[in-house]
Amino acid sequence: MSATAPPRRPRRETPGPSALPEPDSALIEEARRRARRRRLGYVAIVALAALGVGLFLALHNGGDGPARHGRTPAGAGPKPAPQAGRQQDETVFAATPKIVGEAGLAAPGVGWAINGLGLYWTRDDGLHWRLITPPDVMEIGDAVARIGEIVYLAPGHIWLVASDVRGASSVGGSTRHVALELTSDGGRTWQSVILPGCYACGETHLSALGPRRGYALAAAEHVSRLYATVDGGTTWKQVAFVPVDGPLAFSSGRRGWALGADGQALYGTHDGGRDWQRIELPTPQRYVGERATFGAPRTFSGGLVVVPVRFRDGHTRAQHVVVYVTRDGGATWAARLAPGAANVMGETWAFPKALSFSAPTATDWLLFAGPRLFVTHDAGRTWSVVQPQPAPRRTLDVYDLDFVSPSIGWAIFRTTLVETRDGGRKWRPLASARR
Repeated sequence: MSATAPPRRPRRETPGPSALPEPDSALIEEARRRARRRRLGYVAIVALAALGVGLFLALHNGGDGPARHGRTPAGAGPKPAPQAGRQQDETVFAATPKIVGEAGLAAPGVGWAINGLGLYWTRDDGLHWRLITPPDVMEIGDAVARIGEIVYLAPGHIWLVASDVRGASSVGGSTRHVALELTSDGGRTWQSVILPGCYACGETHLSALGPRRGYALAAAEHVSRLYATVDGGTTWKQVAFVPVDGPLAFSSGRRGWALGADGQALYGTHDGGRDWQRIELPTPQRYVGERATFGAPRTFSGGLVVVPVRFRDGHTRAQHVVVYVTRDGGATWAARLAPGAANVMGETWAFPKALSFSAPTATDWLLFAGPRLFVTHDAGRTWSVVQPQPAPRRTLDVYDLDFVSPSIGWAIFRTTLVETRDGGRKWRPLASARR
């Protein structure tokens, strides 16, 4: 699949401002849509891939049934053989990519951007960018559609999910698979890892507890698999078959939260992911009877968890946001309603990460709805309205809202990566004010 401009090798930095080669904006919009469709539909093709694996096993291993209760099915794809670190060309640019499909702010001044040509990383607020696309992704192309979740663990340490890349082994007649790409040197070299018995798995989500400990949740036939690592991702051990499909967030080695039923349910675990319980959240009276899509859980210290939820009116299609908060590890939940004027109608339904919501702290939340930014500094008890300058025309014009403090944040306005340093009042193309 390709929805980008013909491949061109990025130019190396030359004296004076340099520009990055850019795909056409209409193509990157299509790539973004296709990336979302790919991630939404990836689970649907897992059954077909798993069928191929089953036939392969039946022919070669006597057709033993799959193991359960956390055991890895015997012979279900090649064992994880991490590839040696593969060197990435050192390519530095003195300009922010003009066309951006996805982006994220990891820490003040530190973040990433993706378009069809690659994955870019900055450590100086966008003054300079390095091309750090993993070789597996660069080889097949269309980075914005291949790269899934990106997790920043510590300076230089990054994990990401690469979908539909080619491997050296063939299972069920295909070499395509999902891999975890790991780097500890800021993307100069990458290590590719396949989760045990998961060559034919689908969409994968990550949650890290530090540079060495973390979890991976992979969609498989009928039921997802949860894995854990304690060595920085080099090796993974399957924890259990689980009823959730992600995203997920662990706050400790025992307590975690994840979505299930394609974003229609919230689950919690208190034993490191072996057992999960569905959590029934109280529906506010005004939204009783409406369908809900849960957003990705956010965890904070002291057992505090924040979960944004969209409720959709079946007649008007209006979508309104309620943010649920627990301060006792999930024993009780409070519903904090965003203002009724914060209608996010048009956001992709049943897609948890579609909502332009950010929670840089346990009490500071920001929500884009059309041309207005709704802000709270007291965990949703009161809200204020910010009129951004310039203002996006529609909710759908804003992607990847990401704040690391109440004042500093990034977002994508259509295809332009922008930043604010005053809580969302003024937005400008990244790094433009410091040139």
